[in-house]
Amino acid sequence: MVILKISILFAILINLTFAVTKLPTLETKQSIQNIRFISNDGKYTYYQRNDGTFLFATNYKVTEVIKKSENTQYNIISSIYKKNLVLTADESFHSNFSITKDKQIYLLKFGSEKTTLIGNGVQPQLHLEDKWVSFYIPKKKIIKFMNTGSDSLTFDIKLNAGKNPYFIPEVMMIDRNTIYFTDINENGVFGILNYDKVSKKVSIFHKNYDFTEKFEFCRNKNHFYIMTKSLLNKNLGTTILKYDNKQIKDFSKGEILYESKLNDFGNITCFHEDKLYFVKQTASKPTSVTEAASIEIETKKVKIESSLKNVTQIITMDGKILIPYREKYYLIRGENNLGEDIFNTNN
Repeated sequence: MVILKISILFAILINLTFAVTKLPTLETKQSIQNIRFISNDGKYTYYQRNDGTFLFATNYKVTEVIKKSENTQYNIISSIYKKNLVLTADESFHSNFSITKDKQIYLLKFGSEKTTLIGNGVQPQLHLEDKWVSFYIPKKKIIKFMNTGSDSLTFDIKLNAGKNPYFIPEVMMIDRNTIYFTDINENGVFGILNYDKVSKKVSIFHKNYDFTEKFEFCRNKNHFYIMTKSLLNKNLGTTILKYDNKQIKDFSKGEILYESKLNDFGNITCFHEDKLYFVKQTASKPTSVTEAASIEIETKKVKIESSLKNVTQIITMDGKILIPYREKYYLIRGENNLGEDIFNTNN
């Protein structure tokens, strides 16, 4: 009986190990914890050091981009258009854990080390083929927009933001005059609003009646996707709606791409035109199980891409779709391309 139990346990451990290792990992020539961005061809790499330095490597050359205080945490935000990148610097990463604390936000050209400080805030995002960048300033409850070709072309949207100290809006520019964003009223209820830049008027696109309902936005060249979900209301479930970028008029007219009775984590990404990727809850009892999943746009077929049991996030990196998990990055789309051998692994 004891031998049988040991055999069963050993079989479980083998299966768990296989589940973790069957996906390829992102290969780098230095510590994966330092890497912030690698271009798909391996030509450009941005990485950080513990001494607060942020560096750019290309053509057998390493250049210092900026340097902040020791243990500054950097992050890169990119898009499919490869014209600009957004760099954030968090100098209080190990002492201030608030999700709404301001970070320094820089703009830099793709494949360049030259940076421009554009402000302080959270959740920066590139829009309209990298021609615009936005970020949220929690203290002022403002979404700031800036043209990446001319920093004099700016405008703000003032939010209500309710009394929720952790609120961060979803934001999406459909064209240079049309912006969709989320806001929250004094009762804590979320809604999706539309801002017309020409008239400077705000209208309601969708108002929900469950204060636990949340939204996520994602946009690619042809479509705009809205995910509705709740991490609190077990009866709400998850829905993903698809809209044509040129015909977003009515929330109710969105095509239902996906529905689930479970509340998915979300983290939706639509970097590629053929598939959406997100973190799906595959089981809720006896404990929650979450995996990376994809939806084939044409057929609406859902595929579970991982078997790690506890996926909390997926990220994009110049076409690659990655799962950060236990100090590794697992590839669920894309291939490794190490490019030039320029790194000293001790850096």
